[in-house]
Amino acid sequence: MKTFLKSLILSLVVFGTVACEVETEIVEVLVSSDSGDGNNPGSGNNNRPTTDQTHTGIITADEIWYNNVIHFLDDKVVVNSGVTLTIEEGTVIKGLTSSDIEDAAALIVARGGKLNAIGSADHPIIFTAEDDPIYADQTYPSAANRLTAADTGLWGGIIVLGNARCSFKNNVTELQIEGIPASDSYGLYGGTNDSDDSGIIKYISIRHGGTNIGAGNEINGLTLGGVGAGTTISNIEVYANQDDGIEFFGGNVNLTNAVVWSQGDDAYDIDQSYAGNISNIVYIAGEDSDHAFEIDGREGTALSPESRNKFSISNATAKGPGNAAEGREIADFRSYAVGSITNSYFFNFGVDADIEFDGDGTKYTSVVDGSTKEVGDKVANNPTIFDAYQAGDLLFNNNEFNSSIGKSFTSIFAIKWSVPTDAVSDNNGAFDAFDSNVSRDPSAVAESASIAAAIARLQSENTSLANPSEGIGADTSNFEWTLAFTSGALDF
Repeated sequence: MKTFLKSLILSLVVFGTVACEVETEIVEVLVSSDSGDGNNPGSGNNNRPTTDQTHTGIITADEIWYNNVIHFLDDKVVVNSGVTLTIEEGTVIKGLTSSDIEDAAALIVARGGKLNAIGSADHPIIFTAEDDPIYADQTYPSAANRLTAADTGLWGGIIVLGNARCSFKNNVTELQIEGIPASDSYGLYGGTNDSDDSGIIKYISIRHGGTNIGAGNEINGLTLGGVGAGTTISNIEVYANQDDGIEFFGGNVNLTNAVVWSQGDDAYDIDQSYAGNISNIVYIAGEDSDHAFEIDGREGTALSPESRNKFSISNATAKGPGNAAEGREIADFRSYAVGSITNSYFFNFGVDADIEFDGDGTKYTSVVDGSTKEVGDKVANNPTIFDAYQAGDLLFNNNEFNSSIGKSFTSIFAIKWSVPTDAVSDNNGAFDAFDSNVSRDPSAVAESASIAAAIARLQSENTSLANPSEGIGADTSNFEWTLAFTSGALDF
């Protein structure tokens, strides 16, 4: 049978000279995988498609997406509860561009659904934009006008939703994920099962996504909402996403081996009592990138046990954008964050970069004329983060910095707990430092002394070195499969 197919295909190639380049490549994939090699779940399957596939709407029965054709996402494609979507290694998936931002293409795994997208280092699975000229076999035409880091927001992203616990405002047990209209019930996440299993996601490259469908309603490269510890996520790349690279909303799934680069906002974002372990990760700043890490804690009551609220980040390497770029903070700890960042290396950050321990608090409802503040800005009058650090619930230690081009190591830590005088509070009509029952005046002698002691402790528990010590930072040999490596962006 295989010999016959080879003869038939050879005849088509010889006599069918009008066949396009892409079609020829697809036929070659079919021949090479016909006998099966043990790696592709669909090898030898007569149901393999012969033309590109377009997917839209809710998937209600198990499906396999094969790697010999390109798969297009038209609007939202939802893996429904009780359904498993399997994606072969080496598959290319492209999100279609929509004139209506609310119809942005995205792959969504609803609660109870599973995504088994298991690529490999030799054959990763690539999610990209319709305009990316990549072929199904992951090659490019010789004169291709390839997309760049400036090509962001061309489609949505991947959203995985689970039944694990999250800490929400008003202590509700479920919430609608950002980026999905409230009318779509498949956007709900959260529950009571910390062992929830949403599948296996390995060796995935997500490129040029992040469509913003409304103010504060963005789609991240990879969004994980209430995803449980039964889920496996490793070897992930997010490139040129308009918003965050990877964001965790509650849940306790672990992540290992990840690269986020040239994203438009934060590389790794944590919210709502996420409590998993994130290890061996890389951040490479782009022109529009903001934080390497933005970390928030609970929004409602703390989950139990206490450890269920604590994140862990270890062996990260973060490369800043250089001294010319303004802002680009290294890390920002906010609103009840508890957990740890350890054994990590930070370099190439400029003079404006810092690690902020922000003050939580209320919001301004009015401001004085000429104020630098705006209505709705947070009043940093609540030292929750500072107290968490003092108590040992928030750790930042055994990390190393090369601060040769930017701010000195001795001034890189900022405990931002202040009471500006150019705004009016929302509690009593006259701003003061005690609008919250946990507020304290940071300018008081006792508080100033404790803040100075905390900064001294941060300096003593971390180090400034030209190059990271052994065991500090990410092992970048794990990332040779990524576009970051092959394009030269991973040059360290």
